[in-house]
Amino acid sequence: MRTDVDAADRMMDRLGDLLRMTLNTSNIQEVSLKEELEVLQKYLDIEQVRLGDRMTVNIDIDPDTLDAQLPNFLLQPLVENAVRHGIAPRVEPSLLGISASRHANRLAIEIFNSGEGVPPHRLTLLNQGVGLANTRARLEHRYPNDHSLVFSNASPGFRVTVNIPFAVDRSMAESISIGAA
Repeated sequence: MRTDVDAADRMMDRLGDLLRMTLNTSNIQEVSLKEELEVLQKYLDIEQVRLGDRMTVNIDIDPDTLDAQLPNFLLQPLVENAVRHGIAPRVEPSLLGISASRHANRLAIEIFNSGEGVPPHRLTLLNQGVGLANTRARLEHRYPNDHSLVFSNASPGFRVTVNIPFAVDRSMAESISIGAA
């Protein structure tokens, strides 16, 4: 705060926005991908102020996926881990990528960082459910035996892939249909 007051002010404003958005949706079980990304963008804005040019963010979202429903706050802990473990420890510029695409009746979301990746034994533990237990439990509760959460090393970096059924909010879809008639 003492060395860059403007950056500290921007960070405080974004933190306030993030907290308000979090409180406004805390009782909602599912949100659209668009809403999830809006909250996530506030978090990324804060990290961008903190990390500066050490972090580049590339968001590649298929527009057809924006109305897809997913558990509220599903992506934030995954992105936070990518930043905390893959980007923040590095001094050289790093990339954080977030993408979403639809494949038939499935929604695929990938979070990528260009960090070091993880050792093979730790990768095995991640894929067996150690860490991020809450995220796994929420996915299993919402999509019993019909989802995947896969951690993999990329070259270079680390990737998390979430695959869930593609669904939209029926009330929203009906209101769009009625409005179009």
